[in-house]
Amino acid sequence: MTENECIFSCMVNIAKGKQPFKCLSATFDQIENKCLLYGPGSSADGSVRLKCFS
Repeated sequence: MTENECIFSCMVNIAKGKQPFKCLSATFDQIENKCLLYGPGSSADGSVRLKCFS
């Protein structure tokens, strides 16, 4: 998983390579090589976080 692949996953609203996910934002942790996709939700901070890749 690269940072570009992480951002692309958010742009096309797909998580984990095939799961539909309404993505609003993405972050990529280069040290841990993890992609986090953020979508709308009802949690306290107003968003849901989905760890897409490890």
